[in-house]
Amino acid sequence: MQRLLAGRVMLLPLVLVSLSYMPSTAADEPAAKASTSYWFGVFPYLSLQRIRDVYGPIGADFSRVLAREVRLRTTSSFSRFTHNLEHELYDIALIQPFDYPVAHEHGYVPLARVDEPLLTYFVVRADNPAARLEDLRGGKIALPPPPAATTRMGLLALDEAGLVPGDDVQIQYFRSHDACMQDVLIGAGSACATGRAAVAMFEQRMQTRLRVLFKTAALPHMVFVAHERLPAQDRKALHEAITSWHTTSAGRAVIGGTRFEKYTSATAADYAAMSRYAAQSPAPPANVAPREGLVLGVFPYLAPKRLSDRLAPLPKALGAAARGPVHLRTTLSYAKFMDQLRAGRYDLVVVQPFDFELAVKHGYVPLARMQGGLQAVFYVAENSPLQALPDLKGKTVAMPPAEAAVSRMACKALRSAGLAPARDVEIRYRRSHDSCLQRLQAGAVSACVTTPVLRRVLAPEETAGLRELTRTPAIPHVVFAAHGRLSPAIQAAIEQAVLSWAHTRDGRELLRTIGFDDFVPVDPADYASLGGDWEHSF
Repeated sequence: MQRLLAGRVMLLPLVLVSLSYMPSTAADEPAAKASTSYWFGVFPYLSLQRIRDVYGPIGADFSRVLAREVRLRTTSSFSRFTHNLEHELYDIALIQPFDYPVAHEHGYVPLARVDEPLLTYFVVRADNPAARLEDLRGGKIALPPPPAATTRMGLLALDEAGLVPGDDVQIQYFRSHDACMQDVLIGAGSACATGRAAVAMFEQRMQTRLRVLFKTAALPHMVFVAHERLPAQDRKALHEAITSWHTTSAGRAVIGGTRFEKYTSATAADYAAMSRYAAQSPAPPANVAPREGLVLGVFPYLAPKRLSDRLAPLPKALGAAARGPVHLRTTLSYAKFMDQLRAGRYDLVVVQPFDFELAVKHGYVPLARMQGGLQAVFYVAENSPLQALPDLKGKTVAMPPAEAAVSRMACKALRSAGLAPARDVEIRYRRSHDSCLQRLQAGAVSACVTTPVLRRVLAPEETAGLRELTRTPAIPHVVFAAHGRLSPAIQAAIEQAVLSWAHTRDGRELLRTIGFDDFVPVDPADYASLGGDWEHSF
């Protein structure tokens, strides 16, 4: 016990560093308070927000069972989580099978495991023609971080299929399973190696379906462990709670987010094979065969798969001008897209007007803008009694994310009509424009704010039965830009190509297919008024 206490004192700086990555609001509590609590660590196989959403109820149930505070913890990386296990910082932990030998060595004992085997699924988009792993030759395999169990199992499966990273397939690691699957969804990666529950969560959240191409051999699944320093009665109470969740409606609600139906007793013997399995697994290679060509980033005005499908001809058209491949990229959120923009991750970008200044500030050169002005349109059902903006008082309005141009324009329009968003009108922000319209079609909201361009992009049935309530005044439209690191010759070639599309038969067909209007030269002065407080000005 003295060794453990001494270890905790010596490792205090490491604890504080780790807390900065943990989704807890109690990070600033005094160290003395922490000693009365248990730390519940969850390995970061999902994003930090998803960990909090899925395992927060489990941490709360542990608090109930033990009659003491149990504080949820995770980290930003698998290596940091394993580091914390090695230093015995967690009292209770949910670990992947490859971390079991480490946990066992450092005083953790098994409580209960997921009552199904762990299989790694290679998932592809539904339109991918591949029928077996070997058909992925020449493509890119997206993987969770190298220490992840599904990554190790996936690399072994590739090795057994004769696919050599760097020679036969590209390998790219992502921070989480979600990011790995998103890469496949937008058409950047050929396949992602992940787990069944992660696929189920992703498909529900993204309202999409991925196809399972291949399943690996089975291993024992993730397991709850507790440090031996916990009193035996606490470990017993935890074991009984975990293994009985599936027997009551309250328990099933606790584990509903995990996508696992049942947990069963676990023993050290269940994980005896992990050391041998790890020894035969190939060493994880670094990110192999980095992409060649240019990356085109497009702000996420549609769900990733729909955007990728709609804009599929665009990279080819730009590649012809740039004399090299162009790869389309988008993100799950506007905030993430702006982060990528700030970091200069894109060579070419299509940005909304309010991001014009941000793009220029971070080295992008505007090449062309969409002709005409961008307007936000309030749509209602055809049979809605609403006739004007003031009629929305007390109603619910769906909008794209708050950062979206049309959402900012709509909020300004509401204020101009004497309605305070969130006070007089409930705003429900959706992930994308199409999601906003879906809520209106379902009758879940009174109005949806989007742009008239969207009616050209979506299927007729998705916009049927809607009526335009009002439009906002127009602002300058979306902008096509290139990063300043591209040579002046490439910038000029791309600018000429974009501006010429409206003047050729093939170019007009391209614009029609992708749902864009004609492009015209940019006058930066047009965007000067779109400052941070624009929507509050009248």
